[in-house]
Amino acid sequence: MKEDITDDEIVFALAMKYDNDLVKVADAMMNNRVMEADELFGYINSATEKYVTHNSSNYPRALKVENKPPVVVFYDGKLDICNNADLLIFNGLFGTEKRGFLFAAEDENGECDWMIGCENQEHLNDLIEKVQSELKILNFKDYSKEKDLTMS
Repeated sequence: MKEDITDDEIVFALAMKYDNDLVKVADAMMNNRVMEADELFGYINSATEKYVTHNSSNYPRALKVENKPPVVVFYDGKLDICNNADLLIFNGLFGTEKRGFLFAAEDENGECDWMIGCENQEHLNDLIEKVQSELKILNFKDYSKEKDLTMS
């Protein structure tokens, strides 16, 4: 069993336990709610997509000022473009109360750097496909050949 758990992993586990709800996660942290090791590692090991947590320095500033920002954003694309890109928020994602996010910035060649994210990792691939097929006008860059970006 892994011994050195990061703060981001703890925040991730709490977000998964409390449905990515900032108020519930903050309440659990302030009231020192305990999670058993098996439960903690179960959540940590459930990550199948790249993610960024609210307490990370890489978390997009534009989302921090949103009403009820997600504790964790599951994403694909380039996280580092978010603070210099336009943001589009999709509410009611796939018939749920969850949101999706598109950060997009056009470069000098007319290609679009992007980060697509959402509050539920099960929705991510469907959201990417939907956004890239419905917004082809944006000329999204193809990141499929680049190295996998690390979780942060």
